[in-house]
Amino acid sequence: MKKKLLEMTKEELRRLFPIFLVPHKKEWRDVFAEEKGVLTSFLKDIKLLRIEHIGSTAIPDIYAKDIVYVEEKDFVRAESILKENGYILMY
Repeated sequence: MKKKLLEMTKEELRRLFPIFLVPHKKEWRDVFAEEKGVLTSFLKDIKLLRIEHIGSTAIPDIYAKDIVYVEEKDFVRAESILKENGYILMY
């Protein structure tokens, strides 16, 4: 029987979705801006502390993995909203 993604452990997710370093892509900045807009629309009723583009994808001209970090004062509520919208949270 296959597990659903939300039922998998972090280790199972890492095996299924391994992280590879790739050359920097200029469009990552635009992808982040778009994703930030989506996250902001989902979390419109929650006071966001910040949504950041962190890590190596934020630095031009280096190899990177794509990461978006969202910090939220009302974490439990934000967690529920993000899960309802198809996000998999890994802390």
